[in-house]
Amino acid sequence: MKSPRAQRTRALTEGALLAALTIVLYVADIYTKLLLYVIPVPVAILVIRNGARTGAIATAVSALGVSLILGPIDGLIVLVRVGFIGTALGALLARKRPWLITLAGTSAASLAAFISDFLLVSWSTGLSPGAMVAKVQETFVEAGQRTMELYQKMGVPQESLGLVKQMTEAMPVWFKTFLPAVLAIGAVFSAAIAYAAARWILIRMKRDVEPIPAFADWRIDWRWAWGLIGALLLAYAIPSVDLGFARTLATNVIAVYVMIYAVQGIAVLWSVLGSMGVPKGLRAVIAVFLYLTPTLNWLLPMTGLLDGWLDFRKLMSRA
Repeated sequence: MKSPRAQRTRALTEGALLAALTIVLYVADIYTKLLLYVIPVPVAILVIRNGARTGAIATAVSALGVSLILGPIDGLIVLVRVGFIGTALGALLARKRPWLITLAGTSAASLAAFISDFLLVSWSTGLSPGAMVAKVQETFVEAGQRTMELYQKMGVPQESLGLVKQMTEAMPVWFKTFLPAVLAIGAVFSAAIAYAAARWILIRMKRDVEPIPAFADWRIDWRWAWGLIGALLLAYAIPSVDLGFARTLATNVIAVYVMIYAVQGIAVLWSVLGSMGVPKGLRAVIAVFLYLTPTLNWLLPMTGLLDGWLDFRKLMSRA
């Protein structure tokens, strides 16, 4: 057994190495735009191996190093992003929480990091949060105008151009309306990548990691649907009551539910196609086709919702 001094020396050595790796990842992301979601992973591994205190020191060192290279704003972003996500992910994995709890906790930390990043950029640019959102909306409008010009040069028919124009004009409104849902879904996506990367590393380090159920076996309990029912009632079934922000929140909750049930629908589809011997590559193509086809994509969330009551896979096994 190693002495306390040897353990401290090892912790400091690993902390220095992983802090340096965090700095390299963040600087490299400026040029690659591919590494943003794995930047917190080194600190998460450090927290698992040496505790939250060593992770906090490494986070501070990483932020200081990035500040010296790129400036204080980037240093603050690293401090927030790595501190929130890396520490939360590392602590949950170290305590061997169930994978769904770990993903949910890391998603909450990721959402807090997203909001902090937004406020930091708002403060650094001198624009209010409302002005920042308006600026993003203007970007959507400009992108839509460029798309329209490109389609006109390509000789796209007027009927199709009219449809594209309607979509581009609606995009800024959709963005503002569904911004909370976009942030929540983005936070889950970010947390899932960080969790998958940390889990992959831990498995190769021969650490004990809870197995994740096969995607084809994922299932959402029917009781989750009560939240969707409540949001639907609040958003659409009481039109005579002006609930303001509450109705906007309910609309975003519905959007998140649609995404969750779409993933569940894909899991059902994945299982059914797998039982029919369809190769994984073709299964992925079919799922993407259904999700991206406007006349068919409603099938996925509807399947996911109904699966909570009917359990399609169990029904098929009995057939």
